[in-house]
Amino acid sequence: MPINRTPPPASPVPVSSDDTSPSQTSRTRAIDAIERTTKLHSESAPDIPSLTLNVTERKKRKHDGVNPNIMSYMSEFFSVYTNEQAKHFKDLQTIVSSIKKSVDTMSSKYDEFLSRISVLEAKKRQDRYIIQQLQEKIENMERKSRFSGIEIRNIPKNNEESKENLCSTVKKLGECLIVNL
Repeated sequence: MPINRTPPPASPVPVSSDDTSPSQTSRTRAIDAIERTTKLHSESAPDIPSLTLNVTERKKRKHDGVNPNIMSYMSEFFSVYTNEQAKHFKDLQTIVSSIKKSVDTMSSKYDEFLSRISVLEAKKRQDRYIIQQLQEKIENMERKSRFSGIEIRNIPKNNEESKENLCSTVKKLGECLIVNL
C-alpha cells in the first residue's frame, strides 16, 4: 500500500462570498485535498488476513510444574546463605565498632596533643621574651664595665706579672701624664 505524504493541514480560514481571489481558491482546494487524504488513511485495509501470512507462531517451552526436591534444595541453599551473610554481617559490625573506638581514641589524643602544642608554643614565646631581656641586660652591663675600664698598650711584658706590679705601673703612668690616680 503506497504512502502518500501531504503537508500538515492548514488552519481553517472562513471564506467570504465576496472574496474570490486566486489565493482563496487555492486554499479551499488544499483543504479539500486534506479531507480526502484523511478519509483514505483513516479507513482500515480490507485484506487484513492476507497481511498475516508471513507471521510464524512462537514456540514456548512447556512448564511441567515445580519439583519438590528442587524447592527443598533451594530453600536449604537460601537458609545456609542467609546464615552465612548474618555471620559476616556480625563480624563486620564488630570490626566497625572496634575501628570506631580506635578513631575516637585517636581523635581525643589528637585534641590533647593540639592543646599541649598550644601551651608549649605560648611557653616558648614567653621564654624568648625573657631571653631577649636578659641579653639586653648583659649588653648594658658590658657597656657600663667598659666605661670604667682603661686599656694600656705598648708596655713591655713582664714574666712575673702580679697585681702589685700592675698597680705600680699604672701609678708611674699617671705621674708621667700628671693625672691623680
